[in-house]
Amino acid sequence: MYGINYGGCELPSAQAPSAPIVSTARPNMRFSICDIPAKVWEYTWWPGTFVYDSTAGVTTAYVPSTTTFNVSTIGGNRCLVKDSVTITISTHDVKAAPMDTTICEGDSYQAFAFGSGNAPSANYTWYDVNWGCIGLSCTNCTNPYITPPSTAFNTYHCVRVDAYGCSDTVTIKVNVLPRPVVSILNGDSLRIKYLQEVNLIATGGYIYNWVPVWGIVIRMYRT
Repeated sequence: MYGINYGGCELPSAQAPSAPIVSTARPNMRFSICDIPAKVWEYTWWPGTFVYDSTAGVTTAYVPSTTTFNVSTIGGNRCLVKDSVTITISTHDVKAAPMDTTICEGDSYQAFAFGSGNAPSANYTWYDVNWGCIGLSCTNCTNPYITPPSTAFNTYHCVRVDAYGCSDTVTIKVNVLPRPVVSILNGDSLRIKYLQEVNLIATGGYIYNWVPVWGIVIRMYRT
């Protein structure tokens, strides 16, 4: 029996006609790892129309509307690597009706807010001139009843915030006029004969409405 050296391992062999002997010896093997040479990453952005540098890893883009930007590069193992990002531009608007109105002192009226945009939802919040809630029947609603607390002009704001966090504000003005002091110059009560006519005289107003209307002949209704 003799052995043959293979890479530092002694492999025995048998002489004929003896049966071969299987060796159980294991070779000694060494492995080493080397770093991949540094690679300059080359990027490609598309669409590149509004990209400042479509070949840079970090760049600036102008986004006029909702756009999906894609980027690709070749990795160290020479495989194509891609990714994308979608930038959503919120389009939004808010309006209110009536924009400007006039009411009498103590009266209320209903305002309506509405808007448009590409967000899936939006919230409306109403405020008074000091960003409080005076004179509003509700604040987190679209159609509150407004009862201004004082005469002259009263200002109210409605803020619409969409699901993207973008907001719009609309402002309305309510002119509140004081109520006229109407007096009947004939006094609180009169005593007349049956079928006798009497002139009822009122002052303090602009247009008068007498009740009950039966038996009344309007001779002059403006003063």
